[in-house]
Amino acid sequence: MAKDWRLAICTRWRPLVTILLVIGFISTGIVIAFLVDVFSPDVYDKAESLAIGMTEQELIEIMGTRFYAETVNTSQIVNRSSHTTQDYDRLVNGQERVFEYTFYEKRSFGSQAVRFVGGIYLDDARHRIVFLQPRIGWADLIPAGRYEALLLLAISIALPWISLRLWCRRQIEKRRRKAEITNLIV
Repeated sequence: MAKDWRLAICTRWRPLVTILLVIGFISTGIVIAFLVDVFSPDVYDKAESLAIGMTEQELIEIMGTRFYAETVNTSQIVNRSSHTTQDYDRLVNGQERVFEYTFYEKRSFGSQAVRFVGGIYLDDARHRIVFLQPRIGWADLIPAGRYEALLLLAISIALPWISLRLWCRRQIEKRRRKAEITNLIV
């Protein structure tokens, strides 16, 4: 009888095939998580598309629901960029108080980190953006808990291992039945 490659995989090569499948599943999971993270626009990219003069409604349509808003004296705002000097001077001279809006997004699967973007200032009366200086902040909600990453790792190990065992069990049973039928005929 010709050698059956399925029987060789299920007996002699099963540990190696299992390891290769686990590595393949883990690699695929990492690549998918990376691609989702890279190609999904994050909250900072959205903040870069804002412009001075936009209404609060337009701001919320682009950024989503705000995390919090805080009333700030214009004298407390620090200009961090030289290319916004005219806007900063106009803000300090024209307003006494403004609202600073902060938005956030939870990072992709496998992360407990939250990214904050602040530095979006709206005037009190007209609710329009008067100064933009987006700045990023990070917070790790559960420093010790990486439950999603552990779940992905467990699935990447258990799924190929269990699937290969079940597939091998079916292949060996088919081989036994075929051998029994051949023995009965002879």
